[in-house]
Amino acid sequence: MQPTTIDLYALGITIVVGGQYFSWNAGLVAGFYSYLGATLLMGVAYCCMALCLAEISSALPFAGGAYGIARCSLGFYLGFMIGCCETLEYIAYVASSVLTLGDMLTMLLPALGPARPALWLLIYALALSLHLAGGAVFWRANRVLAFLALLIIVAYILGSLAVTSPTANASSDALYRFEFRQVLKQMPESAWFFVGIESLNMASDDVANPRQQIPRAQLLCVLTLTILGISVLSTSSFVAPGVTALATAAVPFNNGSILHLLST
Repeated sequence: MQPTTIDLYALGITIVVGGQYFSWNAGLVAGFYSYLGATLLMGVAYCCMALCLAEISSALPFAGGAYGIARCSLGFYLGFMIGCCETLEYIAYVASSVLTLGDMLTMLLPALGPARPALWLLIYALALSLHLAGGAVFWRANRVLAFLALLIIVAYILGSLAVTSPTANASSDALYRFEFRQVLKQMPESAWFFVGIESLNMASDDVANPRQQIPRAQLLCVLTLTILGISVLSTSSFVAPGVTALATAAVPFNNGSILHLLST
């Protein structure tokens, strides 16, 4: 099976929404408007990065990622260092996602608490088996996961609109303020809405026309994630009990979900 642009777009969605959409709410300790500013600024930054990567991918369509680009432009040593940093980044982000997913599952089923390490291994095993299967199995499963992830988030956003109350949840909350210093401070937290999208370049060897397919999929993903991130942040913050509680919530989507479904 030859992946299409839609498959690449679905891959970007599952990487971010299905794997890294955790802990974004921690930045709300700075206040809603400050964190909204940080999210907008980070969205612009990722759009600029996607445009740069699209330009580079058109000229050098190979699966080396940041390592390959740095090796060609800066030399072997710096490319090696950047490759090591990029590898550590992916290892850390995956570990963070697995730990958070394990916490969410034990919150849903407290009886699984003592078996949390086994849950972590099971999550890794399921993800690894899907990647090892590869080919049509991987891309079809990824399409389904991307569709479900988008469906859950859109349903959450639309459903939360019915219970949002800016007057009740914002007017008396001291955290609804704007400080530019906090905007800059919370930018790393807002990156959770986007992080991982840059890894799409590593799929260059899997597609027939990476010069066109990779840039199109990456730009479409960034635009989608920017809209979703701002929408999720805006609706979640105006749902009871408000920003103060949301900033420390382990499962922030539960405030607006009747069935208290897992966020990812």
